[in-house]
Amino acid sequence: MKKFALWAPDMASRGGVQSYMWRLWEMLHQIDDASICGLVLNNTSAQLNEKSVETAAAICGCAGSKVRFVFEALSGRYKGHVVIVGHLHLSPITWLARRVGLIKGYIIILHGIEAWKRNTFLERLALRQADSVVATTNFTAIENKKVNGLLGGNYHIISLCAERMVAAPSQKFMLAGKFPVLFVARLAAEERYKGIDTLIDSIKCLRSEGIAVTLNVVGDGDDRDRIEQYAQSAGVGELCKFFGRLSDEDLQAAYQAAKLFIMPSKKEGFGIVFLEAMRYGVPCIGGNHGGTPEVIENGLDGLLVEYGDVSALVHSISYYVNNLDARNSAGRLAKTHFDEKFNFKNYSAHWHTHLIRLAK
Repeated sequence: MKKFALWAPDMASRGGVQSYMWRLWEMLHQIDDASICGLVLNNTSAQLNEKSVETAAAICGCAGSKVRFVFEALSGRYKGHVVIVGHLHLSPITWLARRVGLIKGYIIILHGIEAWKRNTFLERLALRQADSVVATTNFTAIENKKVNGLLGGNYHIISLCAERMVAAPSQKFMLAGKFPVLFVARLAAEERYKGIDTLIDSIKCLRSEGIAVTLNVVGDGDDRDRIEQYAQSAGVGELCKFFGRLSDEDLQAAYQAAKLFIMPSKKEGFGIVFLEAMRYGVPCIGGNHGGTPEVIENGLDGLLVEYGDVSALVHSISYYVNNLDARNSAGRLAKTHFDEKFNFKNYSAHWHTHLIRLAK
């Protein structure tokens, strides 16, 4: 019997990392004759059960206790397992578990920002000795090797895939404005790099040019009040609608109703929100940085702009507002790319290849 374990930082909240972890969990349960279990640092078992009643009972939630996580990891429960470690910061304990003979091997997943800097000595050691390092984009793999002096290495690229439709779009929810553009992100001070201020500035410029665009912002966080005040001070408060967190049904309706999805970020490891929009055939405008250019094909299913370049963002939005044929064409390609490149079938096939080889 093949044995696999998933060790993750968080699986109960929304986000790209969390989504990747659940897709891994689903994929593992499709492997014939396999024993599957999991260990999650920052969630309780009850929270995990809410997300997946059928399989989450096999995941141990540590409720944020690092001591308990280390204890569980080294308890012998995972002896003989191949461990997929869902975040670089958890890799040292995984390296130790194999060093003392508790696990058979391990794979480290790299998502983005955490991999673009000089990592700790133990993290670099874990990377060097991993059976495989899986990054969501080529950019992240190359950057991680470069800044950490890890020439060569057993690196592989397996992109994200969006989760299966967890809820049908609400029939009651509506975005604001005749030409609604959508921005979805955590509105946290530490994530200002996602470009919301630049987007608000572009709305102001578009209004001065007589182009009616309404910005719909979904998300919440400690920076929300500042962002709302910024929109008011820019004189476009009435053109910026803030929804906060939405239910799954309303969020799907928001993606479905958007004319454009825009997140001009400079540090995106991948950007699963782009996939959520592409699912509905919505063209995307993103930052020409990080892993985003490997998701949005510039000039085909969307457009890329340099971070902070208000003029370029205004031009890109204007292009789609004034060119229905171009917007429809980009939307069709976005849907095609979603269906063909970022589907669960391809994702699972890539992961199966790695895991079966390691489990032999």
